[in-house]
Amino acid sequence: MKKNINIIILGGDINGLYIAIRCIDMGYNVTIIEKKKKFGNIKNNNFTFFNKNHNIYINLLKRFNIKYSKYNFNKNNNLLSFIMTIINKSKIIPKKILLSLTFNELCEKILSKQVLKDFKNYTNNFQGLTSFFDVINSVDFIEMFITEVCNNNFYKLHDNIEVLINRMTDYLINKGASLINNTNVKSFKYINKKFILNNIIYTSDILVATISKKNLIKFTFWNDDQYNILNNITQYNLNTFDILKSLSIIKNDYIENDYENDVNIRNNILNDLHIIYPINKQNNNELYLWNTNVNNIIIREKIKNLYNQYFLLCSNSYSKNSIFLNYGLEIFDNNIQHLNKISNFI
Repeated sequence: MKKNINIIILGGDINGLYIAIRCIDMGYNVTIIEKKKKFGNIKNNNFTFFNKNHNIYINLLKRFNIKYSKYNFNKNNNLLSFIMTIINKSKIIPKKILLSLTFNELCEKILSKQVLKDFKNYTNNFQGLTSFFDVINSVDFIEMFITEVCNNNFYKLHDNIEVLINRMTDYLINKGASLINNTNVKSFKYINKKFILNNIIYTSDILVATISKKNLIKFTFWNDDQYNILNNITQYNLNTFDILKSLSIIKNDYIENDYENDVNIRNNILNDLHIIYPINKQNNNELYLWNTNVNNIIIREKIKNLYNQYFLLCSNSYSKNSIFLNYGLEIFDNNIQHLNKISNFI
């Protein structure tokens, strides 16, 4: 057991719930503060589809007995082969240059005019894909394509995500965590080895933030360097489902059939369980991507203790791939050693 160390988690999304569980299991005293009525909010529904590489998410599902199964889909081999050809051609280009180019700009550099025209005409048939290629930097897209799109072992959640969120919150309550909703943290500061939130209403030894960039930059205490670091990502009006469907990860009829069914199931579960918090309509078009000329490995290292060493930024917005939930959870797991180290100095 840890000595009496208090951790506040700023943000009660599924990432925040996961971090709270990990901290409770390690013996920390945990409080979660969430701005909305409902805990477990997930942006862009990136919980439904995952592959065998998403070990953290899979272990979480197994821990709480959430059902999922192998998801079979028919790949668009013409599109995927075309993209792989572009990726192979890009191997002679230095990484620094690739980072400076969106994937569309990379195509413009290495394809002939006619081939480029054919490629763009072809990709225009896939909803959301051209817009995605216009903004994602080449390095991040290539990594995503090889790691995620080319993976043949995909799974789909069977139980509704609300079942997982319910079981996570029940576990935390039974373990003595404090879950505070409907509370907007407008400011925090670090005085005498304590974080003070909203002018001494809440105090903690360690502060973990899972809130999005949109909410982080509302704090007025960041200096210019910190603000610039936070702005290494940009929010786009892109739908994750459209992107995954266009890249053949989701079947073409998923949106029209499965998604509507998922929503109905989710609402029925909430009614049956008499959940007191109404389900929020998810914003499926909020996707954060790393800017061009940004090496996210370097920035993610800088950003994790942006405020001070007792502050951990674990926002899914700043994960290496915000399309999939696993990588948001991964941020905290990669920082557990740091958390335990700093707790020794409290």
